[in-house]
Amino acid sequence: MKILLLSPQSGDDVANSIIQQIPFMKWRKSAALVPPLALVTVAALTPPEHEVYIHDEHAHGPVEPILEENNYDIIGISMIANELNRTLSIAEFCKKKELRGRVVVGGAGTAHLPRQLRQFMDTVFFGEAEDTWPQFLKDFKEGRQKSHYQQISKPDMSTSPIPRWDLIRNDLPASAGVYGAGAVQTTRGCPYDCAFCDVIYIYGRKPRTKPIEQVMEEIRILEAMGMRDIFIADDNFAGTRRRAKELLRELVKLNNSFKVPIRFMTQADISISCDEELLELMADSNLIDILVGIESINKDSLKDLHKSQNVRLDVHEAVRKIQSYGIAVMASMIIGADSDDRSTFKRTADFVKEVNITDHSCHPLVAPSGTKIWYQFRREGRLVVIDKESRDKFDILTNIIPKQMTRVELIEGLIDYWETVFDPLHYMERAIGFIKGVKRKPRVKQAKLRSIWNHRKMLVRMFWYFLVQATPDHREAFFKTFGAALRSAPYMLSQIIFLHIRFMIFHTRYKISAKLAREHLAWERSHPDEVQVADRSVPIPREVKESAREIFAAAYGRVRKRVSDRETLYKVVIESMVDYIDRFGESFQQLDEHHRGYINESCDRTIAHTSLPEASATCDLPVESPPPGFEREILDRLDQTFRIREAGTA
Repeated sequence: MKILLLSPQSGDDVANSIIQQIPFMKWRKSAALVPPLALVTVAALTPPEHEVYIHDEHAHGPVEPILEENNYDIIGISMIANELNRTLSIAEFCKKKELRGRVVVGGAGTAHLPRQLRQFMDTVFFGEAEDTWPQFLKDFKEGRQKSHYQQISKPDMSTSPIPRWDLIRNDLPASAGVYGAGAVQTTRGCPYDCAFCDVIYIYGRKPRTKPIEQVMEEIRILEAMGMRDIFIADDNFAGTRRRAKELLRELVKLNNSFKVPIRFMTQADISISCDEELLELMADSNLIDILVGIESINKDSLKDLHKSQNVRLDVHEAVRKIQSYGIAVMASMIIGADSDDRSTFKRTADFVKEVNITDHSCHPLVAPSGTKIWYQFRREGRLVVIDKESRDKFDILTNIIPKQMTRVELIEGLIDYWETVFDPLHYMERAIGFIKGVKRKPRVKQAKLRSIWNHRKMLVRMFWYFLVQATPDHREAFFKTFGAALRSAPYMLSQIIFLHIRFMIFHTRYKISAKLAREHLAWERSHPDEVQVADRSVPIPREVKESAREIFAAAYGRVRKRVSDRETLYKVVIESMVDYIDRFGESFQQLDEHHRGYINESCDRTIAHTSLPEASATCDLPVESPPPGFEREILDRLDQTFRIREAGTA
């Protein structure tokens, strides 16, 4: 079979459209930041008898000409939430042109895919692909493919193969000017329970890890292909602290074996500040930039967001500690929690300056479907229905009604905030403060002059721009920051140039975001009656959630008598619970004999139409009661199932 895997680019894709708007970056051949890790991983999951092609719209533009010129058996689209409109456009094009290829869609964004729009797609994947993609290909070959595939249990990451980077080999070298950095994933899942985050519903609460030997091999491959920067694309790199240290020890040795050490970026939680050994290993592996979800400096707001790991720390000191190792903190901030008011904008800007955060993002609070905050706001009548044009802009707009300010005040406050913190001189003071705050020089092999020579064209363009073309404030910010590093920390020059490019990206992004936000505000002010509040009903009633342990235990006991296979048991319990909640959830008050009967009825009905595998002699599931963590895992899967089903209603 001939398979095309593609990554769509939203027409309003701010993150990937800004690079070529930066004067000294216009030489680049594309606006792509990182290559499509999901696509090359799916390609690696594809049996070798199939022909696989990859098209990344971020790098090579619209896919329509490619689709018209070639006959594919399968057209696979991997989407995230803000690529919904573009994904639909491609799917509609395929149907309109009557292309023979089956249109299949997967990725984290499918959980938000409105039911009424799935008509343009032949198959939709929910969850991870390690098990479902090979099954789909087998079903497709036999002519019995399904309309959707959903992964219930979490795949063992040791089964995830080395990505097929060879399929986009020519785009990977840094000199090609196509991608800014490579990508490697070492873990999936996060142990925390933030109210606004849907990672736990997609990848689970228990971190799963890829074998360290494989991670090292993936890095070797990217380095050999010419990548000089790699983003470690984990939900929480240090979610399992001991394992993170083991990996970093190997990474330090590997990176220092290269002629030019690779620069790494990743994301982790603020608690890494408490572990000096971990910070030393991160710095010595040449990890120069780390995304940290700080979210808020207001402890009450952190409690609103269930960000307990941040409440326990002095965030100011935590950031200073991390940055003292030469690791720049890229802070992720959110404004709009119930304890936030109009003073939050200034206090957040003051914090960013006080702790010398060089680059960061600050967005309005958004309630993704199925998350705790989504349930809360929907019950309280504080969710709004998002129109088609706005659903790809959730890093700029929001679907909530704040408690202590209006929606207009929230967005206006953010526009003013962006204008303050992305001012060049404001950045300059923070960057110089960051340089001065470094207390420990990373033990990384220093790159020879040849590595700088390899980037001479970009550096010449950059210095020429700031010397001749830039406005006075931008010129002052660049040369004073560069001079501060040259005088006190010359080993940081490469990092400072990297961070300044990042600042220019954020500075350009803020201008585009502010323009889009103002346009939406103008519409919302002139059409107040068209801002619709979502229905208050929720798929899982509060009373059911509060009694989840008893309810799920009853379902487990009923199903376990007939089912010993873990994957099948979980699927049957979830399907049974969906049936039970749909039919009897609103009437539930307590788990009495009547409701036990309803649960048994739902379980028996589900088992009756389920193809049960043969009993396993090695089943590790207890018979009398559910295994540890069963309640939370089923509740997460139910939330995900209802989120998929209810997508587009709020």
